Amino acid sequence: MVYTVPENQFLIGNNGRLNPAAVLGNRVAYDNKFYTLMPDDWTEAGLHDGFRQEYNINISGGNEKYTMMASMGYLNDEGIAIGSSIERFSARIKANYQAYSFLRIGANAGYTHTDTDAANLVFGTRYSVAPIYPLYIRDGNGTILTDRNGRRYDYGAGDNAGLARPVEVSGNSIQDDILNIDNNNSNAFNIQGFATVDFLKHFHFTANGSAYITENRMKYATNPYYGFYLSTGGYTQVSHYRTMDTNFQQLLNFNYATGNHSIDALLGHEYSRTEQTRVIASRNKIANYGHNTEVSGAITNASMSSRRSLYNVEGYFLRAQYDYSNRYFASASFRRDGSSRFHPDHRWGNFWSLGAAWILSKEEWFPKNDKINMLKAKISYGEQGNDGIDNFLYTDLYSIRNSNDEPAFVFSSKGNEDITWETVGSLNAGIEFELFNSRIRGGLEFYTRTTRDMLMYFSAPYEIGYSGYYDNIGDINNKGLELELSSDIIKTRDFNWNLSLNLTWQKNKVTYLPEDKKGKIVDGHPGYADANLFYTEGLPVYTWYMKRYAGVNDKGQALYYRNSDEGLTTTTRYDSADYFLCGSPLPDVFGGFTTSFNIFGVDISAMFNYSIGGKKWDAGYQSLMTAPRIGSTGFGFHRDVFNAWSEENPDSNIPMWRLGDEYAGSLTDRYLIDSSYLTFRNLTVGYTFPESITNRLKMAKLRIFAVCENVAYWTKRKGFDPRQSVMYGDYGVGYSPMRTISGGLQVQF
Repeated sequence: MVYTVPENQFLIGNNGRLNPAAVLGNRVAYDNKFYTLMPDDWTEAGLHDGFRQEYNINISGGNEKYTMMASMGYLNDEGIAIGSSIERFSARIKANYQAYSFLRIGANAGYTHTDTDAANLVFGTRYSVAPIYPLYIRDGNGTILTDRNGRRYDYGAGDNAGLARPVEVSGNSIQDDILNIDNNNSNAFNIQGFATVDFLKHFHFTANGSAYITENRMKYATNPYYGFYLSTGGYTQVSHYRTMDTNFQQLLNFNYATGNHSIDALLGHEYSRTEQTRVIASRNKIANYGHNTEVSGAITNASMSSRRSLYNVEGYFLRAQYDYSNRYFASASFRRDGSSRFHPDHRWGNFWSLGAAWILSKEEWFPKNDKINMLKAKISYGEQGNDGIDNFLYTDLYSIRNSNDEPAFVFSSKGNEDITWETVGSLNAGIEFELFNSRIRGGLEFYTRTTRDMLMYFSAPYEIGYSGYYDNIGDINNKGLELELSSDIIKTRDFNWNLSLNLTWQKNKVTYLPEDKKGKIVDGHPGYADANLFYTEGLPVYTWYMKRYAGVNDKGQALYYRNSDEGLTTTTRYDSADYFLCGSPLPDVFGGFTTSFNIFGVDISAMFNYSIGGKKWDAGYQSLMTAPRIGSTGFGFHRDVFNAWSEENPDSNIPMWRLGDEYAGSLTDRYLIDSSYLTFRNLTVGYTFPESITNRLKMAKLRIFAVCENVAYWTKRKGFDPRQSVMYGDYGVGYSPMRTISGGLQVQF
């Protein structure tokens, strides 16, 4: 109760509205002390305007025998959540050396150190805690109390006037972000080297080698002073991840040109290996929090584990290209790849491509004028493999457990030794053009991509002993049209204005599904369901499978569709409703557009992205529209609850808002939202000083600029961000793209 109400009056009147005589702030007595209960803005308290600074230095030079480049960089970004930050140091050096007329060697090495604090609990608070609860503990005069850690925060467990909070019990995201540790200390080192040998005039042999090593030391620790881990004396976890990627290539090139003919051929071999190791350990009861949060700084064992994983890919490939008079072009390629993610009997796959292009504008019969400056036609077909699944899924996996102090092997997941490469075949055909003295440039391309033997997780009934397995389930097809346009609308000596846009129209559908996977028929489509998706021939691979909302009845109860002998009917019972196919999250059209101005040294550019169509699951709205139940209260609501059905508002499509409604927040197509969006992604403003000034300063170029990233975005519902996932809309429980404003100075000598 955070209001003071006049004697013999209620906070809420019979009309359901706040008593206008109520005053915010309530002074109460508890355990011989006085406290003031006052609500706070939790989100505002956990966020701030972070300062970002970045510095980069690049130096390059050389002569006809060697070239060298070196760069260093520093970044420090405080973030917008209190307790979050990133600091990064980076350095790189690159050198090439012409040792002999036939031998050239080079190396490229880089190092990056990153230190990240990832506090972000505050983002979920706006949904988990209603805006009526105190953030701080105040005395009878309203002054915030303090202790050795500064301000005293209300953890909702009785410390504030003996009152318990029904939501986020024993938690306070703001102070947890301040005191808890969520740190990632990363070191990344990479080195690449090459040697090229020219021989027999037309042959070039190149050997490439590279190694990437990334180490992450992650520490997570919770304070022992307040909240959930008070009883255990705090909790600390330290983990170490190391990834080492190595890659080796041997490439033999053949280049030959005579007259109008030019031939380029490539024969190669490639081998890559990824090794990952992980070790994690945790303990409770930290002895000296703030000074030692290592595992050795705590005394009660919790858990520990380690893991090692390997992934290898090897490939052999051949490519040939032909050019006649820089007018006709043809290409062909073939490669054979093997992946350790498949059983040895199904490890290798063959992939190929063919392509051709024709510059029509270079033909003698083509009209010569300033309207069509260049016209090129092109067509290609190619197949490539995909092995994008986890390691070792072709075999059964087991976990090791303790059984009376003896090791026991416990079944963990089901493998499928028949899985193999997913193959993507792509047919592309299009044109490129330049018009009106090349003032307008662009291209139009049609594509169709067929994915065969899709690698997908197939759910299985739990009663058979496992939840599912990976399989090559079926085929899908994507077809679409891509359009790119760029135009110099105004182009003079002192004023240039350019406008560019791209658009992709795309349709997706499953073209083949094995008969043994068609175990269910929904809306006349045979297929199978996996969670909230349904897979069937003729529909998109992402097709929503859920119950359909039918509005409300004359009593304000939610209605749901179901199939019956009478046809499509409705029911007020969610568990009696049927599942239907409810559209797809995939957009119909997506792309972007940019515009730039340059006038008397001032340059302005803006970049936008957009997407039209598709339905995504707004889980945030669903949570905020879920009615409270006994034992589950105190969380935030969406303002749409004020528009719920009532006798005064009988035309509403929102069910009557009432305590204990177990169906109002259940998943239906009511929470599928149009995922169209427009993003103002970037705005850059700069000024380049004239040569009359830079010459006196002994500079080649001097430019100052300001940049704003993530300027704004517009969607169907405020707070709903459909850009972060194929299926879901982000609703602010984690770090969303931040609006950053930065400035810089570019100097060239």
